Amino acid sequence: MRFSFLSLVLIVILLTGCGPKLTPKDFGYYFKEKEQEEIMAKIISYIYITPKGVIKSQRMLPENRPFYMKEVPNFEMVRFFKDAEGRYLFYLVRPARNVNNHKRGVAGVFTLDDKGEIDYFEEVFVTKMIPEVDVKNFGNVIFDDFVSGKGKIEMNPLREDFIEFPSLMSVYDFEEKEWTYKEPVSLE
Repeated sequence: MRFSFLSLVLIVILLTGCGPKLTPKDFGYYFKEKEQEEIMAKIISYIYITPKGVIKSQRMLPENRPFYMKEVPNFEMVRFFKDAEGRYLFYLVRPARNVNNHKRGVAGVFTLDDKGEIDYFEEVFVTKMIPEVDVKNFGNVIFDDFVSGKGKIEMNPLREDFIEFPSLMSVYDFEEKEWTYKEPVSLE
């Protein structure tokens, strides 16, 4: 009886110690938990609101990081990948201002410098405000295409139903690090 009880305890310990295997498309595959929180805060500073009293162009500065660290629990990294050029591709779920508690999905690309700071950032697309489960499902479906497209995504009618930015009227402004509307084309 003792042998079978010890065997059972050993099996339980082994099974509970074996969590889900991380793959190269998981955030935790590349960074430990503390690093994940810090990187999330850095990403959030590029894609989310600006702290009160801070001008938009300075929202990414390290002194504003505590504001964004408090926001980390409101975001979820759904998929993540490091490509052969050392660029990180991501898809995350973020809060959206609406009465239905819908969320947005954001896909982007960034690189880190030697100090772990973001030295290149591009927001590739942002979904419309939709239920969280749909935001996650869309991200899981489209992420492989995003990776195989080397951080770019082909638009098609189905994707246009989910993606708000970019659009025919909007473009990502690399200098301001935000979506802006294109100037109307003159017909003259």
